[in-house]
Amino acid sequence: MSTAPWSPELELDVRDDGCRLALVGVAHGSGPTLQEAGNDLLDKLFGISVAVRRSAGRRPPVRGVHRPEVWLWLWRTGDMALRGGDLREHVFGPEGAR
Repeated sequence: MSTAPWSPELELDVRDDGCRLALVGVAHGSGPTLQEAGNDLLDKLFGISVAVRRSAGRRPPVRGVHRPEVWLWLWRTGDMALRGGDLREHVFGPEGAR
């Protein structure tokens, strides 16, 4: 049994016209390169997670956040974002592990 906190699966879809990087069930980002798709994903995640955190426990108008583990992950992510934490490392892991 794993004691690590739940986090969403990261999924990459590479096409001729660019990349789509998704945190399954949470958000996705798109761009002509993987770097730009990652940046787009992090921008969206910042907005969603901060909205969840600022909701003070009430369900904000964020579509698709119905599962408790997603809600808790977004709550923690929003807290990290508001404290100036590194969302890139939180989502993609430490620099050396990428």
